[in-house]
Amino acid sequence: MTMETLYLGFVDEAEAQVVLGIYRAEGDWQQASHEHALDPVGTLYDEEGEPIAGFHVNLQLAAYDGVALESYRVRPVKPQRVWL
Repeated sequence: MTMETLYLGFVDEAEAQVVLGIYRAEGDWQQASHEHALDPVGTLYDEEGEPIAGFHVNLQLAAYDGVALESYRVRPVKPQRVWL
């Protein structure tokens, strides 16, 4: 099964929790299922070591409709964390 990776950026973790609420249970991130893999990255840092604003999440989905998360999607040239 091919999973599409989405790199997502939110204002803060609270916003991520609301938008990605279906990937939370009992107050925790649900990091994997047959349909998804989720990596709550948090703060990223630029090449100078300065924090990049926001809370970042990597999300792999078995099926993505191409619409629901587009306003949160970022497209890094060189992602700092990836799945192998």
